[in-house]
Amino acid sequence: MKVKIAGRGAWGKALFFVLSQNTKDVSFWKRGEIIRKETEVLVLAIPTKAIRSVLSFIRTKKMPIIINASKGIEEISCKLPFQIIEEVLGKEVEYFSLMGPGFSEEVLKKAPTLLNLGYMENSGVESVKRLFETPHFRVHETNNVKALELSGAFKNIYAIAS
Repeated sequence: MKVKIAGRGAWGKALFFVLSQNTKDVSFWKRGEIIRKETEVLVLAIPTKAIRSVLSFIRTKKMPIIINASKGIEEISCKLPFQIIEEVLGKEVEYFSLMGPGFSEEVLKKAPTLLNLGYMENSGVESVKRLFETPHFRVHETNNVKALELSGAFKNIYAIAS
């Protein structure tokens, strides 16, 4: 699968490290680059407020699989990432959310990491799971994207409040 990662921050680089162990066709999306049909998977490792902007560069009839790795709620609309995706791309897009208690530094050091992979439809969950899993990076499936993304958003609020 040809994978593009939007986001060159610490988490984007950690996901690149993981994905490059399972596929040789992974690269970073460059700001302003048009996303065409050859991109099969788009990983969003960007601030939630930037999701709409990145999605505006998709120019293909066959949508890539969208994997969200962003935590948060969009300030203007108060929407979670899956709601933004549905609003912009429709409900037909194959969408997954990857989140959990992972730290980029630990992922790069191959420390054991377990993240959740939320999905809306069960269709491609196994192939997406295989994209990420390594001996040190494990993925647990859950069919409740809303609860997963809400937990990720509130985790940040709890951390700041503490």
